[in-house]
Amino acid sequence: MDRSASVFPAAFCEKKSLLQDSDLLAPNQTLLAHNYLSSLGAVGSELFSHAIATLHSPAYASENEGALKQDWPRIPLPAT
Repeated sequence: MDRSASVFPAAFCEKKSLLQDSDLLAPNQTLLAHNYLSSLGAVGSELFSHAIATLHSPAYASENEGALKQDWPRIPLPAT
């Protein structure tokens, strides 16, 4: 992978059980994010898509230029 590339997975595989051979695909999110999504009736992939769309918005980029230059993006979360 190129050293300048930055990636983060939307999901990861976790073992469902030591007794079973199958894996479970789990969203890459914190408990706080899970609770937020549950309160909205949303799922992890929607939060991931929201973050990607926000980070690619020209308005967001111009309004948050300083934070983005420091590699410290903050993603606003909608109430609904």
